Amino acid sequence: MAPEQLNLAPGEVRTYDKTTDIWSYAVTLWEIFSKGADPYSDQDKTTLKTLLESGYRMPRPVECEEPMYDEVMEPCWNTHAAVRPSFADVIEKIEILFIGGAVGDDYDYDVTSDSHYVGLVNASTPGKESMVDNPMYTDLSDVNINVNQNP
Repeated sequence: MAPEQLNLAPGEVRTYDKTTDIWSYAVTLWEIFSKGADPYSDQDKTTLKTLLESGYRMPRPVECEEPMYDEVMEPCWNTHAAVRPSFADVIEKIEILFIGGAVGDDYDYDVTSDSHYVGLVNASTPGKESMVDNPMYTDLSDVNINVNQNP
């Protein structure tokens, strides 16, 4: 949950919008790359808002390459909601990273715009075809990223 949604005053109503959704999207990415770990599990929930506002962010999961974490996830966790990227910005950044080769050699990405799902396959885990037993899918409107293990 975005920091602006934590520790609301009594009577305040939580409101959600694209800026809080993009924060949550990055948390979901973190959960995927950390193989289902609980976000902020090592943090005291009563002080989490203060911690997040002071700049704390969950560390990069081992299975997440630096460009994905640094250029996609971290910007989504900007303390200032107005500065967070839009979903269109995130899709564009992911497309650039995958096509441009900024993501390591363990991955082979084919990005097209005729499907609604992205299959995430981690080719760097020995003996594993995917990050979990089945590929995970997320709706990204008109972007399809097919991931294949490089030989």
